[in-house]
Amino acid sequence: MTIKKTLITSLTLGALASTPVLADSWQGKTKDAWLDGKVETAIMLNGELNNFDIDTDVDQGKVTL
Repeated sequence: MTIKKTLITSLTLGALASTPVLADSWQGKTKDAWLDGKVETAIMLNGELNNFDIDTDVDQGKVTL
């Protein structure tokens, strides 16, 4: 029983310790996806532009058309 508690405690502490490292990577990707969606929407709502001819790429907050 003690071994199970020790194992569960170790795994829990390991998961909690690695959370900040993983959070940075997904937050950057999430922010890029959000920004890409906003740019695509702005292009789509502009009647003067054809949104099918313009490709967008977002990398670390920088948008390339």
